[in-house]
Amino acid sequence: MLPASGIITLYHGTTLFFADVLRGNGVWLSIQRRSTDFGQGFYLTQDYSQAGKWACFRIAYGIPAPHPSFLSKLEITWERYRRDKRTIQPVIMQYTLNVVELRSTAFGVEFPLPKETNWNERQMEARALIHKCRRQNSHTYDYVYGPVADGNAYGMPEEIQFHRTFDQLSLNTEQVLDRLSKPIRVVRVKCPI
Repeated sequence: MLPASGIITLYHGTTLFFADVLRGNGVWLSIQRRSTDFGQGFYLTQDYSQAGKWACFRIAYGIPAPHPSFLSKLEITWERYRRDKRTIQPVIMQYTLNVVELRSTAFGVEFPLPKETNWNERQMEARALIHKCRRQNSHTYDYVYGPVADGNAYGMPEEIQFHRTFDQLSLNTEQVLDRLSKPIRVVRVKCPI
């Protein structure tokens, strides 16, 4: 679960190209992928190592393809994007967020991780939401926190498996994105070969 109170540190794994865009323009929710665990949103984790793994995964299969409207918003061509060396440089971005402020000003849902004691009571609710979101159906939450789906997230809800310790916070509306700090720092990641 997210901590009961305080300012927490969150991480976002990406490429240096996207990090530079985020630092200069903020998050564009409209270009975020839809068929993700908790729907269209900006995803962060409390786990630095997990963010690094995601940054490496982003470049593991070559240059990550951006949303079609992303390049037009930046007014650059695919060729210019493809040739930019920052598109293959993985980085971790660090942010902070006040969880008390988040909970008091936004509508959200928080699921425990599979390693936590109350997982058994909440797992079917988490599975149902992921099942819905992976099919590009929207929800009304401003934010969602919970475990990362592993394996067949497109099957039936009861077939969805989870990473035992990987967490994710999806910020799904502009209202909650305004609660997130500006990026505090960006760290380059060395990926295993």
